[in-house]
Amino acid sequence: MKSSVILSIIGTVLIIILAIQNSEAVSLRLFFWDIEMSLSLMLLVVFLLGGLSGYILNFSMRLKRQRGNRNI
Repeated sequence: MKSSVILSIIGTVLIIILAIQNSEAVSLRLFFWDIEMSLSLMLLVVFLLGGLSGYILNFSMRLKRQRGNRNI
């Protein structure tokens, strides 16, 4: 296996352990929304949103690079 895959698996396992150990209810207030959920669920949602935004940014940068190479 590649080292990046192994590091991703280890990171994911650590995030899951952190989420399981923090199961108390927390409140999130954003502008006029007031959301109450378990801390573990909120941690997982924030982790997934961060990964998704990183993937989208990486994908858009790759597209810009490919378009720049075609113009030469």
